[in-house]
Amino acid sequence: MAKRKAIPLRIRTEVFKRDGFTCQYCGKTPPEVVLEIDHIKPVSKGGTNDIMNLITACRECNLGKSNIELDDNTIIAKQRKQLQDLNEKHEQLKMMIEWKEGLSNIAEKEVNAINDLLERETGYGFNDTGKKTIKNLIKKYGLNEVYDCTEIAINQYYNKEDDWESMFKKIAVIAKYRKNDNKDPVLFMKNKLCKYASKKFADRYDRHEMMKLLDDCHLMPNEEETMFDLLKDANTWDELVDALVEQAEIVADIEEAHRWLEKNGNKTSG
Repeated sequence: MAKRKAIPLRIRTEVFKRDGFTCQYCGKTPPEVVLEIDHIKPVSKGGTNDIMNLITACRECNLGKSNIELDDNTIIAKQRKQLQDLNEKHEQLKMMIEWKEGLSNIAEKEVNAINDLLERETGYGFNDTGKKTIKNLIKKYGLNEVYDCTEIAINQYYNKEDDWESMFKKIAVIAKYRKNDNKDPVLFMKNKLCKYASKKFADRYDRHEMMKLLDDCHLMPNEEETMFDLLKDANTWDELVDALVEQAEIVADIEEAHRWLEKNGNKTSG
């Protein structure tokens, strides 16, 4: 009688995975049953622990089978097919890992591009925390947009070494505002005007009142420069309010004139 050898854990695991953790006799799976490794050709008849001679069986089926040698070619063919499927899964997993590694390399190059820009223009790059920030920004806005925002931040907010950290934080702020600008340029302009006014007239500033006045002005995207000039010329909050009220009245008069022309224009020309 052949001597039974213990089946290594690695082989047992591979057999279970190959057979889908399913008894190949009755089709039951855990936790309904306890799985074991069965020998297709019994050890008592010369069977070995070669993986092709092993099959997944539940305890009940394994005990019921005892040492009866299987000669069902269907089971053997099924086992071989499952082994082929397992090998195919391994290959696909390998391909997926290589693909993910490729994406990781691309992401690393994109982050390095921003770091290179910062080092070239300021002489300083970012640390691991900054690297994570830039990586998230690129994921959210794309490399080209983050690159443009970094250039803007450098040009507008960096003059000396002490400005670096503040400038770096502006990259995310600029990206956010530019995204809003693309969605609603008028709202973006209103927010910028409000931000400017809140700093200039901190003691009297009222955002609700300011937004109401700006709404009454029925702003167009190309009026940003005009509105900022109006804001800069005001010396007090009251002067700004008066200027915005006057602007709103002018707009209302113009719109009223347009409505009158639309209604009576044809009669006048006739």
